[in-house]
Amino acid sequence: MSKRGFTLRGVRVRMPDPHRRWMREARILRYLRERQARGDDPPTYTELARAIGLRSGRVALWYVRSLAERGLVEYDPGLPRTVRVPEAPQ
Repeated sequence: MSKRGFTLRGVRVRMPDPHRRWMREARILRYLRERQARGDDPPTYTELARAIGLRSGRVALWYVRSLAERGLVEYDPGLPRTVRVPEAPQ
């Protein structure tokens, strides 16, 4: 078994690289902050994925959920275009 993955029932499963994940999260946060600063509407998950270079909107949603769990972004799971970076406390 290597550090990057394992085989499960004959299927090779690749483990994500933590540095790569951190870089994608940083790109997502930067993109969302730039859109907010310009006064643009929040992006759809598909728009976010395209802007960051992700494969699909579902992957973008996974990153948004991860960031929301840590309080770095806010979103309403039941509504479209609600992802935003909260204001920093003064």
